[in-house]
Amino acid sequence: NAPSGGGDMTIQLVATTNAPAFQGPLRLVITDAQTSEERVVPFRLTSRTEDNGVPGGYSDLLIDAIDHVWLTVRPKPEPSKEAAKK
Repeated sequence: NAPSGGGDMTIQLVATTNAPAFQGPLRLVITDAQTSEERVVPFRLTSRTEDNGVPGGYSDLLIDAIDHVWLTVRPKPEPSKEAAKK
């Protein structure tokens, strides 16, 4: 549930140790509890003002937010041969 007055929120994504591998876009969609209207939450583009080829980070781009981010869940690593022997 989002605060009624708006503002910043933190959403924690947690994968279990047996989660399958995944790669793909992630969109955050909120639904108004009263109207059932759905809205995609934008991801703001920010930079640490490092020399990344764009002066001042992303500030000179034509966009300042995107509607998705790329999520990668790596598979659980196989145990090493030494660990498997124990």
